[in-house]
Amino acid sequence: DDATVGLASRAGVRVHLRVSGAIVAALDPEVVRSTWSPSWNPFGAGTVRVEYRIVNKGNVRLGAAVDPEPAGPWGQAGTGRRTEEREVLPGQEAVAAVELPGWPLVRLGGTITVTPLVVGEDDVDAVLAPASARVTVWAVPWLQVALLTGLVGGVLLVRRRRRVTAARIQARI
Repeated sequence: DDATVGLASRAGVRVHLRVSGAIVAALDPEVVRSTWSPSWNPFGAGTVRVEYRIVNKGNVRLGAAVDPEPAGPWGQAGTGRRTEEREVLPGQEAVAAVELPGWPLVRLGGTITVTPLVVGEDDVDAVLAPASARVTVWAVPWLQVALLTGLVGGVLLVRRRRRVTAARIQARI
């Protein structure tokens, strides 16, 4: 009845400026956290979750092609999937996470490689060098260890019972 309606309208315009001086194009990956979640299937791969941060330490906006490559001991059983960050402004950071299949080989290591990309129609006259960060996560196969322990324990128990039973029969004879 007596209520008034207020309307505010705003428009935003992105302005791209170039400041004179040397162009520095540098992205720096930092691994925040890496975890491994086992699968309930004892013969299946678990999931490696890597949370990382990409920091733009240069003075030009850049995109980022991210190649996470976790691997087992001696580089075995590695899996990777390339992702892309759309834009990281100078002095800013982009936080992301990726989930990859990982086999429980006690300790998984690997790298996250970030390759800078030119965004839009920008003209970047600097070298776009990739940078890497190490990833390490413990992937102890507790379910497989428990199954193996149970299997070995069961075999030893059956063998012992057979020996005891055979000894009782020999004692009766």
